[in-house]
Amino acid sequence: MSVSNPSLGWERLQDEFYRSRECFDLSWDVNLSDGKVAIAPYCAAIAYFSNKSSATFSINKSVDVYSGSGEKIYSIPWLSSNGTITSIGWTNKLGLIIILRNGKWRLYYNLEGDFNEYDLELSSSDDESVLDCKFWDKGFVVRTNRSKFYTVLDYEKLTPLRFDDSSNEDALQGKTIHCWSILPPNYSRDLEIYLSTDESVLKMTLNSIEDTNYKDNVPLKFISFPPNGNFVSVYSKFNRTISILSSNFGTTFKTYVSDNESDAYQMEWCSNDAVIVTYPDETKVIGPSDDSLSLYMEPECYLHPEFDGTFFLSNTKLEFLSRVGNSTSATFKIGSTFSSAILLDAIDQIDNHSPKATENVEIIKDNLSEAINYCILAAAEEFDPYWQKRLLRAATFGKSIIDFYNPDDFVETCKNLKVLNMIRQPEVGLFLTYSQLGLL
Repeated sequence: MSVSNPSLGWERLQDEFYRSRECFDLSWDVNLSDGKVAIAPYCAAIAYFSNKSSATFSINKSVDVYSGSGEKIYSIPWLSSNGTITSIGWTNKLGLIIILRNGKWRLYYNLEGDFNEYDLELSSSDDESVLDCKFWDKGFVVRTNRSKFYTVLDYEKLTPLRFDDSSNEDALQGKTIHCWSILPPNYSRDLEIYLSTDESVLKMTLNSIEDTNYKDNVPLKFISFPPNGNFVSVYSKFNRTISILSSNFGTTFKTYVSDNESDAYQMEWCSNDAVIVTYPDETKVIGPSDDSLSLYMEPECYLHPEFDGTFFLSNTKLEFLSRVGNSTSATFKIGSTFSSAILLDAIDQIDNHSPKATENVEIIKDNLSEAINYCILAAAEEFDPYWQKRLLRAATFGKSIIDFYNPDDFVETCKNLKVLNMIRQPEVGLFLTYSQLGLL
């Protein structure tokens, strides 16, 4: 059987390669642009609520939950008396969050539709209501129609907090908020909100608000932080300028002007390495150089960033964009003379009954352990079982002729790939990467 080299699907961005790989052909009949969409961590589940009005609202409306392959898992009937849904999201434990316009919110904690309801305690005298919401794995922030912000910092504690009004009201008085984003709390910082106004970008914490003094190309349409929070990307609302800055907005590392004149509709990071901007007819991947990649995904796809790449969800497919790892690049790159590439080629020579297999081993005998390690790492990164087996077979061949090699990594990789290939079946619908499996 002739199978194409995986590198034929790679795209080069400066010194790195990126690739988009299909995870699932979706089995649903859903038009994502007609509703609200929430993608769970690792795309383990997808929640969808249609915005379409219906004469039989109380009968037809529901929040539908699907697997990553588009198989419906369960539905939550939604009556008009339940309230108006503003946003939906997920916890890191796959609990479904539904935020209502009146400030109430629900946490659905199982697949039976059981939930607990909580209240953000909005101001009743001010006719306050929820306008939009930003989620992270352990909490969320909502913005109200009065430009006030409320948060739940931890789903384990569930106490709603309001950002200090005394300082925020004066700073935001008369200002239009064009976009906003959150930098979630971690071990070294508190929750931060960044807001773009006509004049600059403001930084807000629970107790204070201050001007970052970033005034270039404002107002902004998008503000996005990578998983490690060390940088920030911003997209100008009017001149298509994309800038990559330090997370405190103090240093500009790169400015890129997009040649796509269409209206961009989403910007996210691909791991911590590159920025993705989606347009109706194109998806751009922008790295640290002046270069960019143009990918052609389905229109109006939804981006879901993970620490090792980004999921693309469209009406028909789930895909995953990621940087090609060093071990994979060294092994599969056309013309590679790296030890793992030569070891993998030895398997082809064995299959063809060629004596060149022995010559290959002789060439890399001083780097045979490295070749085995790279083949194992490359196998872990591949989605296609054909290449997983091919690479592991190359590693096995290398192990058979080396004096001593610790097989622990090889055995663990074989076990983990067996698990991954099982859960990646459409019937299960959970397309984890090897790195993601390691965090569970």
